[in-house]
Amino acid sequence: MSATVDVAVSLERPVWLEGAVGLLLPVPPRTPHQRLVEWQLPPGWAWQLVRSENHGHEAALVTGAVDLSAQMRYRFAEVEEPPEPRHYQPYANRFTSLPESLRPALREIAGSPGSQREQVKRLAAYVASRFVYNSTPSAGAFPDVACDIKQGNCLDINTVFLSMLHGLGIPSSYDIGYYFKAGEKECDGWHCWVSLIADGVHEDWDIPHVLKFSTGAVEAGLNPLPGRRVCMSRGRGNRFKVRQVEVEISHFCRPRWVMPDGSTREAPMRGTIG
Repeated sequence: MSATVDVAVSLERPVWLEGAVGLLLPVPPRTPHQRLVEWQLPPGWAWQLVRSENHGHEAALVTGAVDLSAQMRYRFAEVEEPPEPRHYQPYANRFTSLPESLRPALREIAGSPGSQREQVKRLAAYVASRFVYNSTPSAGAFPDVACDIKQGNCLDINTVFLSMLHGLGIPSSYDIGYYFKAGEKECDGWHCWVSLIADGVHEDWDIPHVLKFSTGAVEAGLNPLPGRRVCMSRGRGNRFKVRQVEVEISHFCRPRWVMPDGSTREAPMRGTIG
C-alpha cells in the first residue's frame, strides 16, 4: 500500500487583494513519484476548475471566500509509476525556446557519441558549468549563459536546461512545487526541477540543489540535499483564461492573485507537511 503525504497551505495575508478578479491555485499533477488522492478547499470558498490553454494543467479559480485564513489541504500517495508521455511534450514560448546563442554548444553535445542518457549527462554538466547559484533570479525571461557565467537560481538554471533538452529532442518537463528540508515541517517558498525521458527511461534532475549545497557531481536524481517535495504544477508559461482575462504564469506554485489587466501577483504562503 502506498504511503501518503499530507500538505496544508495557508495564506500569510488572509485578505482579498483589492481589485483582484480571483485567486488562482494549482491543482497538483500526477508524476512518477506522486498521485493526488484528495484535495480540499475550505467551506465557503466559491471556485471553479480552469485549464491551461497551452499545457493542459488544471487550476482552481477562487472568486469568493468567507474565510481566507482557512487552509487548503492536499493528500498525495507516494508512488513509483511510469511517466505519462503527454506531460513531456515540448511547447514553444519565450521561456522554453532555445536561443541562437546556445545552438553551437548544443550541436557539440548532440554530435558526441553515446546514448540519449549520456547526452543528458553531458548537457547537465554544461549547464552546471555556466552558473553560480544565487537565490535571486536573473533579470529577463531567459539568462544568456553562452558567453558569460551567470548567477541564477533554480528558475534560471532549469530554464536553460529545459530549452536545451527540447533542442536535443529529449521529452522533458519543468516541475515546480514545495520542498521541505529533512526534519522540517514548514516551507514558505517554491523549488523547481526537471523530469525527462531518455532512452525510454525516466530521470529527474535537480542541478540547482547540487550547486546551491555543493553536494558533489551533477547526477540524475532528486533530493541531493535530503528532504521531501511535492509537485504542484508542470510547465513554464502556463496560459489561462480567467473571466475573459488572458493570464500567463511563468512558474506556478504559490497561489496567484489575478488582476484585471492580466498580471498576477504571488500570494505569500506557508506550507506544512504532515
